Amino acid sequence: MKVICKLPNASEFINGVAFKTRGELMLSEDVAPEVAAAFAEIPGYEVLPAAPVVTELPAAPVADAPPVAKKRAKESAIPVA
Repeated sequence: MKVICKLPNASEFINGVAFKTRGELMLSEDVAPEVAAAFAEIPGYEVLPAAPVVTELPAAPVADAPPVAKKRAKESAIPVA
């Protein structure tokens, strides 16, 4: 999780957490949920939800596959009598 600090003149190191300037905001390094919750209680801080973790990409349909993959798919098909 990351924390956004909207306070002007904020430090780049707040309560042991490193923040970097991003435009008019400060964005923290990744923090534990407990740390993010503590910041969320302070006016001027917001918690960014964690990005979803992708563990497996869906297979591309054969129609969208490169020509070699289409040819292999056709060659591996079992003929129906």
